[in-house]
Amino acid sequence: MELLQGKDVLYDSDISVGYSSQVDSEIDIEGIVNNFNQPLNNRPWINVDANGYVRPHQIQPFTEPTGMARRLPIDATPLDYFELLITNPQTDITLISLLVEETNRYANNLLRQQQAHQPNSRISNWTRTNEDEMKAFLGLLLATGIVKKPTLESYWNESNKTWLINTPGFTNVMRRNRFQNILQFLHCNNNENAVPHGQEGYDPIHKITPVLNLLNETLSHHYRLGRDVTVDESLVGFKGRNHLVQYMPAKKSHRWGPKFFLLAESDTGYVHQLRLYAGKSQNQRNPQGVTFDIVVDLLQPHFNKYHHVTLDNFFCSPSLCHHLYQNGMFCTGTVRVFRKGMPPSFRNIQIAKGEVTVRQQGPLMAVALQNASNSRGVERELPNVAVVYNSKMGGVDLSDQHISYYSPEIRSVKMWKKVLMNLLSRVIANSYILYTQVRMLHKKMSRLEFTVSVVQGLIGHFREERKSKVIYFISNI
Repeated sequence: MELLQGKDVLYDSDISVGYSSQVDSEIDIEGIVNNFNQPLNNRPWINVDANGYVRPHQIQPFTEPTGMARRLPIDATPLDYFELLITNPQTDITLISLLVEETNRYANNLLRQQQAHQPNSRISNWTRTNEDEMKAFLGLLLATGIVKKPTLESYWNESNKTWLINTPGFTNVMRRNRFQNILQFLHCNNNENAVPHGQEGYDPIHKITPVLNLLNETLSHHYRLGRDVTVDESLVGFKGRNHLVQYMPAKKSHRWGPKFFLLAESDTGYVHQLRLYAGKSQNQRNPQGVTFDIVVDLLQPHFNKYHHVTLDNFFCSPSLCHHLYQNGMFCTGTVRVFRKGMPPSFRNIQIAKGEVTVRQQGPLMAVALQNASNSRGVERELPNVAVVYNSKMGGVDLSDQHISYYSPEIRSVKMWKKVLMNLLSRVIANSYILYTQVRMLHKKMSRLEFTVSVVQGLIGHFREERKSKVIYFISNI
């Protein structure tokens, strides 16, 4: 990942240290270290020689257990890993049972309200779904991310003229009308419990909230994060009309859509917690800023375990770094130079290419640098803090890369359905990470083989029951 240049600054409360007043101080480091009675934010920023710097505090080692919380048997299938992450460990409620219950409820309520529908319409043939059929439906839905076609209808096209791109497996499992029926009535929550807009308790993401709550419980329960973690944003591709749709031109895969805030492991991309952006809060804004609340909310369960979190300049601030440090967590990140609490001298600082300027405030070090390359385009040696940031910031980007390979792209005007598909892809990505950590596997599957196995496991032996055609003959013999 390329470092932000110019007036962006790197913060590090792990690799180095240091003390906020209105001007930078020239106090020597020895005098500052002896004055620890002042609150961290009130200590002056001091100049530091990056080459001769000595850390005045000890970095606590990370000793927490990591990886899977409970190992599955050696012969566990990819479907076992997938089902592990969609089953609430406390209540045994699964994502499948949730979808079945709410889909049937929504279909019954809608059909009761629309009793005047056409007798030959597709919805007139609706029958209640069950867990086996819902699994098969999700299997076909995920299969559309493996076999890419321009339209949903084309997966059931069996014309002799298009034999080269036929996919008979879809027709063998379920009729197109039945698949579209389930997709139309698919639901995750009871609309009757939704609080109207403008009233206390209104939830803009009510339709997907039960799934988010379920996955936040399961993803964190079955995996223990390593030392290095990342908090970052991720967009779900969607261009429909919804007030929660964000535009982020810097994102490469999707620039329009609802936004996730994710906590992920830096080295593997395992997503541990998810928060879906639900619009501006109606409550009073936190004095430290909304991004402060987001990061603290995601990281609070991991306080005092000495994790190291990497942040970009959307989240990072001096007050956040100090707060994390005081709660047993180290932090490295880029930061916007006009953030509150930044060294005043950095606002108009002029840095030559390849030079580094360092300021220190208690256990916090601010580094301003300008990248430089030689004639062959090779960058000069960077400070350790920049190397750490570049190597550990990509956890969420790595997760986005994982789900981009075989993510289903069903068109829908319902934003929450696109979010649900994104969540299913992340569960498969996390499942594959768990699978690859089993060291005694006889043969390790590729990501494609693993995804195909999950799809086949979900479909299983399900075949939709169909009415046999009765053929009548007439004869004058």
